[in-house]
Formats: sequence, structure tokens, C-alpha cells
Amino acid sequence: PLKTKILRGNNKPYLTKDLRKAIMLRSRLRNIALKSGNPEDWARYKKQRNLVVNLNRQAKKSYFRNSLPSDKSFWKTVKPYFDSKAGITEDRIILVENGEIVSCESEISASFNSYFTKITDGLTITDIPELPVGKLDPVSSIIAKYALHPSVVAIKSKINTSSPLNSMQ
Repeated sequence: PLKTKILRGNNKPYLTKDLRKAIMLRSRLRNIALKSGNPEDWARYKKQRNLVVNLNRQAKKSYFRNSLPSDKSFWKTVKPYFDSKAGITEDRIILVENGEIVSCESEISASFNSYFTKITDGLTITDIPELPVGKLDPVSSIIAKYALHPSVVAIKSKINTSSPLNSMQ
């Protein structure tokens, strides 16, 4: 039989021998904890995981403190550690309200506050009437409670009443 082995990408320049061994032990403990589900195994795994995180931080610090190049290869070394997916965000919010540009934070917050506090005033939603439920099973009581809800009524009005699916109601 042909054996295959998957090599992990532990090729960071700051990885030390101790860190590699700690990562291997962490992976082994994780596999053991996943198979057994024993809380003691999980505790051993978590302790090793935290140790690996600390070793990783220390290795990065010492690598960048001791071996950063001072010539043009600096950016080649440092670039992989910058997050390329994080866009530059604008912290200021600019709002156009009634044809005027508003950039003052207090005016913007007042505008948002008034908009979101009055957003439901124009909706014509009636209260759901209470129906005498009696001794129905829980599903039937829920169906009876929301039978006259505006969204359910609107959906029923859109459905073709001659459909065979409606006969199941």
C-alpha cells in the first residue's frame, strides 16, 4: 500500500524547533481530545494551545527585534504580516439631508435618532387579536394565534385558492 503524508506549512521564518515541537504536541492532544471527549484531555489540549500561542508571540517578537533587515528587503520581509484584506476605512460619516451636507457628529446622531424612533409610525399594523385557544396542541394553538396576523393574511390573499396545496390547511 502507498502511504501518503501531508506536510504542514510551518515555513515561517520565525518558527523555532521548540515552537514546531509544541505545535505537533498541540495537534496530537487535540486529536486525542476530539476522540475521547474527556474533560481532562480537553484541559491538556487547551493548556498546550495557550502555550503555543505564547511561544508564537515570543518567537515573532524576537525575530522582528533581532533580524529585521535595514535595506530594501525590509518590505519583502514585513509585507506578508500585513492584512491585505482590511480596507482603509473613513471614520467620519457625511450625510446629505434635504440637500444639505451634514458632517457634525451631533447633528448626524440626532438625525439618525429621529429617523429610527419614528420609523414604525407610518406602518399600519394592527394588534393580533387574542383567540380562545382551549385545549389544543401547541402547534395548533400557535397557528390559531397568528392566523389573523397581517403578514399571514397578505400571503393568503396572494395564494391561488384553487391550488391543491390550499386544501391541506
